[in-house]
Amino acid sequence: MKYVKCNLCNSDDANLLFTAKDRNWCTEGSFNLVKCNICGLVYINPRPTMQEMPKYYPKYYHARASGIIEVTDEHKDEMYPILKDRARSISAFKKNGRILDVGCGDGYFLNYMKDKGWETYGVEPEEVGSKYAKDVLKVNVFIGELKEACYPNKYFDVITLFEVLEHLHDPSANLSEIGRILKEDGLLVITVPNFTGFAYKIFKERRIAIDAPRHLYHFSQITLCKILEKMEFKVLKIRHTSGVRDYSDSLRYLLMDYKLYPPKKYQIKNIEENRLSEAEEKRKILKEIFLLMEKSFFSGIGLLSDRLRQGSTLVACASKVRRP
Repeated sequence: MKYVKCNLCNSDDANLLFTAKDRNWCTEGSFNLVKCNICGLVYINPRPTMQEMPKYYPKYYHARASGIIEVTDEHKDEMYPILKDRARSISAFKKNGRILDVGCGDGYFLNYMKDKGWETYGVEPEEVGSKYAKDVLKVNVFIGELKEACYPNKYFDVITLFEVLEHLHDPSANLSEIGRILKEDGLLVITVPNFTGFAYKIFKERRIAIDAPRHLYHFSQITLCKILEKMEFKVLKIRHTSGVRDYSDSLRYLLMDYKLYPPKKYQIKNIEENRLSEAEEKRKILKEIFLLMEKSFFSGIGLLSDRLRQGSTLVACASKVRRP
């Protein structure tokens, strides 16, 4: 574990907000979330070092790439709206060109963009996901950290970080490198969990997007704009979007703490899963009906949150500041 200063303003003046545990993957330990008294950035301190972080990422973190989850037509249907929404953020400013997805995971977004005519590149430090992207989806992926890829100056038309900035040990340094390799008229698209949205205000440390210790930083709209401006980016647009899980799974964590919901068990569907019994089939049907009702309810909550600009995820589009 390592103590760090604020990545936004380099201050060492922060107060403890709360202590969180790893509710999502149930690894050991507790982690302090602190808030900088100077700029307001929230981050884990002390935090695991880069050498310690792999133990907090389970081998099935990229479940599709590891073969734990079969990519069925139903699963593809669930992924498609997410991919389409990400592409929409780009197409509002750029129609084609060379795109880099930092933290590309198993490469499904890049594969989607490749089919749309884009020249695609990815960076992914995690080996299982990156190998799947390269070997199965045939996407051009560098395995490692962004700076290690040594891309040429002003090389990319678009660079994306979808749910990545909060994982990075040094967001400012990575944004600096992005500024170097992005074209002068290039586009940067970032999504991060919104630390000050309704989901956080309701669930606090039980919110699924706390994801300690993998989420090292927690951004509000204000601190996200501040770090982009600090690294010489101009914010073009910020919109809010909310997913059902940010509410439904966070509610389950709350109920678990009060013994009103069973403890979390990993029931990841394997490709080799045996045929369900008749009783299990009935339970599955009832569960699917309940989940459909739950999805409808929390979708409505999410839409309201987004309209009030209190959504669970921030989507920021930015360009480089043009120097005279």
